[in-house]
Amino acid sequence: MMAIHLRPVLFLLGGVFVAFTLFFVMHQLIRGDGIKQAALTSGEIVGLIRVKQNEQVRAKQRVRPMKPPPPKQPPPPPKSVSRSKQQPVKAVLDIALPDIDLPA
Repeated sequence: MMAIHLRPVLFLLGGVFVAFTLFFVMHQLIRGDGIKQAALTSGEIVGLIRVKQNEQVRAKQRVRPMKPPPPKQPPPPPKSVSRSKQQPVKAVLDIALPDIDLPA
C-alpha cells in the first residue's frame, strides 16, 4: 500500500532532477567563458571584403540585348467546337420538404 503512494513522488523527484540537470547543461553551453571579453568591447571591426588600396573599382557597363525580330504572321486562332445545339439536361429533384411556418 505504501509503494502505491511513493511512486508518484519518485516520478516527480526524477522529473525535477532531469529538468535541473538539463538547465545546468544548457547554461554551461551558453555561458561563454572561452570568449575574450576585451575583444568584444574594444570595438574592433572585422573587414569581410578586402580591397587593396592601389586597386581601382570599376563598374560594369550594361549592354542591352537586341530585341528578337517580330513574327512574320501570327498563328491562326484555334477553331472552337460549339455545343449550342445540345440542350442542357435539367435535374429534377423529388425531395419531400416539411412545411415550416416562421413568424415574420
